[in-house]
Amino acid sequence: MKRIVFKAQLGDGPVQEVGGYEFLPDEWEKELHAFDGSEEAWLQNRGADWAYEAVHTDCLRYWAEVEA
Repeated sequence: MKRIVFKAQLGDGPVQEVGGYEFLPDEWEKELHAFDGSEEAWLQNRGADWAYEAVHTDCLRYWAEVEA
């Protein structure tokens, strides 16, 4: 299982977790396939889109990370 966490930050404020999603192994592989297996590319593209949806605002910095 792969857990992706969505984070956001308003200005210089604290970084906050605003959401997350747990992928089943086959589901994660299917997601990565569109990005040539690159986790980094997925996080920068689709993960950032999902993070945006989690916060619903343009005034926040937002991104996704793989939880360690």
